[in-house]
Amino acid sequence: MPKKINYKEELKSLRKAPEHSLRPLTTRVSVACLRNLYERCDRDGLDLSTLVRRLLEERGEQAPGAMPAVATVTLRLPEEIQDLADRACAGLAVDLPTLLQLVVTEALPAWVLRGGKALQQRQQARDSLENKPTPEMAAWITYRRLASPQHAASLDHIRGLMEEGAVRLELDSEALLYVVIPEATVAQESAAVSAEGKAFKDLAAAGVLVPDEAEDGVRTRWKLDPQALLATASGGGTSTSTGRQRKSILVD
Repeated sequence: MPKKINYKEELKSLRKAPEHSLRPLTTRVSVACLRNLYERCDRDGLDLSTLVRRLLEERGEQAPGAMPAVATVTLRLPEEIQDLADRACAGLAVDLPTLLQLVVTEALPAWVLRGGKALQQRQQARDSLENKPTPEMAAWITYRRLASPQHAASLDHIRGLMEEGAVRLELDSEALLYVVIPEATVAQESAAVSAEGKAFKDLAAAGVLVPDEAEDGVRTRWKLDPQALLATASGGGTSTSTGRQRKSILVD
């Protein structure tokens, strides 16, 4: 572990030191930060120590009110986690707050994404309890009502997969509806939910579901084509109406 500095004692030792005298300062930074420093040194013709000193002096001369606010967080780590943290601190030559800051900074974007998905799922669950369909489900219900009987079984099968969580619906920015197979479902290699499933095959053959071509060849995203769906339904309706014969009714 790095030696903990008594900053009050250090401040006392600096009171009588000349303002422009130099003192050594050692730290470690991320590769991304170091890359930016090297690029600036190369561009401005500076050595690294001079550049870092200038940056620190500029920041250190700012008024306390101009410094960015830092939130204080107190954590109580389990013993086994504390041991892992101590080993990481020793290896990186940083203190525990710095290590935790690095960990949070690196992991937070992924957690924001997970939080957004969880929030969407909770909203969908509340809407379901309130018997209020989501925009995606409202579009699906509308298409289902307009579909011809020949596609009813396939569409109902996919609806059942939605209720099981094996597939989900998505609306893009142009209000196009997609049937999406999550990665977890793909990992299970379920034939009923894959591109080999009968429901997907039948709807794809009719042009109702159009797969997005993936780079790895695994089809996990299918666009529902309303024109193909409506064309099929209207075609069936036309044949029925044209074949119907009219009878004359005589009224005395």
